[in-house]
Amino acid sequence: MTPVQAAPAGGNWPRHFAFDASARRLYVSNQRSGTVTWLPRDPATGRLGAAQGELAVPEVATVLFR
Repeated sequence: MTPVQAAPAGGNWPRHFAFDASARRLYVSNQRSGTVTWLPRDPATGRLGAAQGELAVPEVATVLFR
């Protein structure tokens, strides 16, 4: 991976991130705000859009997909 941009994670203290299986969304755990936010990602350029949603997850530290 090569950094392309810096984008706001939509929460306080982004701790961990993970791409979904399609690599079209980036999910970020925001530890101090207790949220997971997701941002759209353009697979051709790697650029991220603004946060599209948020889910309350108290004391979240990581995002894992199974």
